[in-house]
Amino acid sequence: MKKKLLIILFIIFGLTVFTQVRPDIILPIGHTGKINTVSFSSNNKYMLTASDDKTAKIWDTKTGRLLTTLQAHKGAITYAAWSPNDSLILTLSNDK
Repeated sequence: MKKKLLIILFIIFGLTVFTQVRPDIILPIGHTGKINTVSFSSNNKYMLTASDDKTAKIWDTKTGRLLTTLQAHKGAITYAAWSPNDSLILTLSNDK
């Protein structure tokens, strides 16, 4: 009787643990290559980063949230900057 009770408890405990384990999916939101430039908007609300991964990204500096990813170059982006009124972004690359 004790053996059956132990088996039942083991099964219940095992099922409980098994149903509570969920794999976490981690998606990359940052750069996957070296960051070459960091530039802040004139009001410091936004940060622009440029990377060897051929992307430039705009971040909200208050929350750290990624706002957008810019992908237009075929090579690493070596420099990125805001225009004086923050309405445009300049990116430089060694595209060939």
